[in-house]
Parts: sequence; structure tokens; C-alpha cells
Amino acid sequence: MAARENKFREELDRLIEKGENLNQAIQSECDSEDSSQTTSKFRDNYQQWYSLTLEIVKHILPSRLDDFKDHYQYQGASKGLYSDNYRIDDYCNKRKILQKNNFIIPFETVIPHFQQQLSILKATKEMLSSTLLDLKALVQADLFDSEIDIAKELAKKGFFRAAGAICGVVIEKHLLTLCQNHNIEIDKKHPTISDLCEPLKKEEIISQPDWRSIQFCADIRNLCCHNKEQEPTEEQVDDLIDGTDKIIKTIS
Repeated sequence: MAARENKFREELDRLIEKGENLNQAIQSECDSEDSSQTTSKFRDNYQQWYSLTLEIVKHILPSRLDDFKDHYQYQGASKGLYSDNYRIDDYCNKRKILQKNNFIIPFETVIPHFQQQLSILKATKEMLSSTLLDLKALVQADLFDSEIDIAKELAKKGFFRAAGAICGVVIEKHLLTLCQNHNIEIDKKHPTISDLCEPLKKEEIISQPDWRSIQFCADIRNLCCHNKEQEPTEEQVDDLIDGTDKIIKTIS
């Protein structure tokens, strides 16, 4: 767990450093005479920074995720582009607004949006360094990897039903954690994979393709655990193990 946490801290430090460089870049572009310049260090490097930082915020500080997204792209309904709804996405696409009979890029509004995103990223580091951070997710990831390794060994020895049962438990635990992280209440005391998957899809936490992947794994798991008339095949269980590993590593 320590190695995983240290790697996470290093990634945070790199993203914060890149953010500071981007902040300097957009400040420099603001001061330049031609704000519509074709070359832009900020535009060239922002999208990768945003994508990586978005995942960090989603995992460590989900309560600020909507705020982080809104600074990138205006989330409300709009009939036009004005200073109050101008966002980083507009700047990256070189959109301009009409002000005093001139089409301009309103740096005075776009720069604070990026600075707020950078502040949110820095806040995730504070969370990671404080006792407020629940390290359960880090521990759980290691446990899941171990359980998948056990399932692989069981499958190799022909214990397909046992391997499938372990994968089912891993998927259920992972989906339950997702529900808890996103404040989704589950009424059932012992929810199934479908019971957990449906509200996550409804709240758009997981995509339609992800939902189908989970349901595919759930069908094989049910074959392993409940269908006594048909034996699961080695290929089916291998698909379930691979699918489980993908679910816990890509769906969050």
C-alpha cells in the first residue's frame, strides 16, 4: 500500500507542477499583444492536464468534481457566449465574445477559472496528507488484486465455480464502494451486482458500455454460483476473470 500511495503522491506533485507552468503560460498569453496567437503553450498542454486531474479529483475529492468540470465548460443553459459563462474550453477553442464593438477573449474571466481548478487539485493533496482521507480504496485495490490472483489459480486447477464466485464478490464490493463514494443509497441489505449497477447507470456514474460489461460478467457469475444444471466452461471463467480485472481498474 505504501508503494501505491507514494506513486500517487508523485503523480500529484507532477500535475501540480504542470499546473503552475500552465498558469504562467496563460498569464503570459494574457500579457501578449495578440491574445489570438496561433501558438499557445497553454492550449497545447491543457487538455492532457485536465484529463489526468479530473481522475484525481473524481477519486480523492468527489464533492468538488462538478465544480472542477464547470470551470472547464459551462454547465448551465445558455443562449449565447458572454463573460459570465466563458470557460476554459472556450479559450482553448479560440472563441471570442463581443465587447464594446470588438471581438475579444476575456482573459479576466478565463484565468481565474484555471486558477480555481489548480486550487482544487492542490486541495486533493491536502486531503491525501490529512487524516480525513480514507485509505480504504488503496487497501481495497491491493486486496482485489490478490483475490483475482486466487481466482486465476483456482481456474487453472479446474475449480471454475469457485473462481467465478470470487470474481462476483470482487465486482459487488467494487460497485458498492462506487455507490458509497457517490452517495447512492442501496435499500437491499445484500444487494446483487444488478442492484448496484442499475443506480450507477441511472446517475451516469458508469456508461452504457460499462454497464453491458458488468452485466456480461454478472451472467457468468450467476452460471458459476446458481445454475447447477450447466457447468461453466474454462473460456467463460477466463472471460469473467479478465472482465473483473478490467472493471476494478477502469470503472471508478
